[in-house]
Amino acid sequence: MSKKYLVPSLSCADYLLNLINDILDYTQVNFQEELRVVFEPISLNNVFNDVLGLLDLKAQMKKIKLLLEVDPMIPDPFHTDPRRLKQVLLNLAGNALKFTTKGFVKIKATFMLRPG
Repeated sequence: MSKKYLVPSLSCADYLLNLINDILDYTQVNFQEELRVVFEPISLNNVFNDVLGLLDLKAQMKKIKLLLEVDPMIPDPFHTDPRRLKQVLLNLAGNALKFTTKGFVKIKATFMLRPG
């Protein structure tokens, strides 16, 4: 099997495992009314590249460009729940890709200070 297809396959398998964990979390919320969120220092670029890697084959098939724009002011490492962030980005970018017929889909991350 070509590496071109193996890497996205492994990433998809990892994503499916995370979906199963999300379903378990949803069940946990229904019974205990708590959602487990794990904040850890991560590289946002790694998360963004994982998401783009998962969507790349579909984008190529549709002849849509996937673009990434990250504000250099975003701290590295960034503290967040990487699994939840990846899930949100995959849903948003995946839907954008699904409904885009030509052109590009861009993930743009901008640094903003909280007021106060």
